Amino acid sequence: MTPDQPPPNPSSPPSDQPLPAPIATTPRLTLRPFHLSDAPALAIIANNPRVAYNLTSTYPSPYTLDNAHYWCRTANAASPPLNYAIIETSTSALIGSVGFTRAAHPDKRRALTLGYWLGEAWWGQGLMAEAVSAVVGWAFETWDAGDDRLERVEGCAYARNGASAKVLEKVGFLFEGRKRAAETKGGEVLDLMMYGVTRGDWEARRGQGGGR
Repeated sequence: MTPDQPPPNPSSPPSDQPLPAPIATTPRLTLRPFHLSDAPALAIIANNPRVAYNLTSTYPSPYTLDNAHYWCRTANAASPPLNYAIIETSTSALIGSVGFTRAAHPDKRRALTLGYWLGEAWWGQGLMAEAVSAVVGWAFETWDAGDDRLERVEGCAYARNGASAKVLEKVGFLFEGRKRAAETKGGEVLDLMMYGVTRGDWEARRGQGGGR
């Protein structure tokens, strides 16, 4: 996900609270809400221009320890939290982030917008697709009834970011169109490749042996 800039001189007291319980696990990963103790590792792996290159401009670059503390304090504001640390289970290392944003308007709350990034050292191993598949499956299972029943998850990638598009396609998102000249970053006007998966898509894929 892409945290906003922190306020000036944010306080960042250490926390002795236990780590949050995981929301999902995969053969290689554990997904759980962020914790203040994640901040030092987050500041290291997120402070990478190659990571920032394909994320929106709300992602701070350079990425400081203050940015990391701010994110770890605010990422869990929703109930349940919508943003999750990606932990490599074998090493307990924080390796990235995955999560959602949700519209406040009641008419739009049946959809979530997906965001994710992975530290460069872990690229090219299929880990991002593993995390995305797990978190999307968890979301459809968590919001499965009532007025907040989730019907759709949306995702997008810059047209130049073929690797991110492949992640979405691998886990079952369908390409829905190209949003031309959608954003500007570093003076470059960029197209967005738009993807989506509905509850029906997801359940059909799981029935065929896909999904989580």
